Amino acid sequence: MDDATADVERRRRLLGPSVSADDPALLTFALGPHRFGLPLDRVVEVTRAVAVAELPGAPPIVDGAVNYRGRIVPVLDVATRFGLDSPPLAPDQHFVFAQGRFHLVALRVERAEAVVGVEPSAVQPPDIVLGSPHVLGVARLSDGLIVIQDLDRFLSVDEEQEIVRALEETIDTVAPAPVDLDGAAPKDQP
Repeated sequence: MDDATADVERRRRLLGPSVSADDPALLTFALGPHRFGLPLDRVVEVTRAVAVAELPGAPPIVDGAVNYRGRIVPVLDVATRFGLDSPPLAPDQHFVFAQGRFHLVALRVERAEAVVGVEPSAVQPPDIVLGSPHVLGVARLSDGLIVIQDLDRFLSVDEEQEIVRALEETIDTVAPAPVDLDGAAPKDQP
């Protein structure tokens, strides 16, 4: 089975029989009362939030960095990007690991909700969200609106460069907490 076929099969399993694998699919998530979506083809994995290590020199949108399967990954504060109050990091929040324009990023969200199929006709153009260049569009679903993020434009070029510099400068000294995928405590902790 080639990669494209495996991806379609994965989407069918995630979406269930009532949604066509040919329709765009979104991972939906919440920030307070607001709902957002991310194209499923950009999502790598969703995990529980863990402590982040500071990433000196990174732009304000970056909470810090985590070790994700041996890679140092910047954690982005989605609430700040959308001008919302950003609650303190808590274990009941989620990280959405997704492929950004140039590298893997972790989006800190209050909770990941579901994978939903969206008919193209249900998506309005991004110009209805004024002043938000990082929005692909707004999906009208039966249970409300979903603001769809554009990860290619989520960070400015300057922010991308600052992140790369910060990662390069601290790659040997940053020791973020590993992402706990199994729910067990790390071996060096009780």
